Amino acid sequence: MKILVTGGAGFIGSAVIRHIIDSTTDSVVNLDKLTYAGNLESLLDVSDSERYAFERVDICDRSELDRAPATTYNGPQLNWPSKQGIACALPKVALPSWTPSS
Repeated sequence: MKILVTGGAGFIGSAVIRHIIDSTTDSVVNLDKLTYAGNLESLLDVSDSERYAFERVDICDRSELDRAPATTYNGPQLNWPSKQGIACALPKVALPSWTPSS
């Protein structure tokens, strides 16, 4: 089976890809934009596998996504794109402070 993974160069996505390649006979296509959170070095162990392919794609850019051959695939998909850390993901707003009761 071929599995499409988005955000596969990130912390969780790369761990999932390594597990799939090391523990199954499935193939993986990794789509990642490679921002500050993506690191292809975390996939060096599997990068030479015939069952692994990488495409640098911004999944938020429809025209870029349409050009990626892997996106014509209609099978299992694992989506792991994210921003690193909650501070990056939340807008800068004043949140009420909370302290757990004793």
